[in-house]
Amino acid sequence: MHDYSTKYRGAVFFGLGLEEAADQYGKRDAFKVLTDAAAKTFEQDVRGEPIDHALSYLARFDTRTQPYKNFRLALDIADAQERYFAVRNALVRIRLCVAGE
Repeated sequence: MHDYSTKYRGAVFFGLGLEEAADQYGKRDAFKVLTDAAAKTFEQDVRGEPIDHALSYLARFDTRTQPYKNFRLALDIADAQERYFAVRNALVRIRLCVAGE
């Protein structure tokens, strides 16, 4: 699994260590991968390692697993329009999980 927070660990920004915020920045980066994929899912098959890594990374911070499973399952839907809406719905639920809601 790819650790999105690695590049922020040990980094210094304006003299302040980013160690305490590394996980938050990592979550942001992983969520960006999913957001970009969701935008392309109507026209492209976006399944692959980057998506799997982002979903796994975000899921490890959450006790709720269903939104992440729903995102993966939505990518397998054959109908482009139905797939697009199912992925977007799962993405909204993941955003709520990442935000702690």
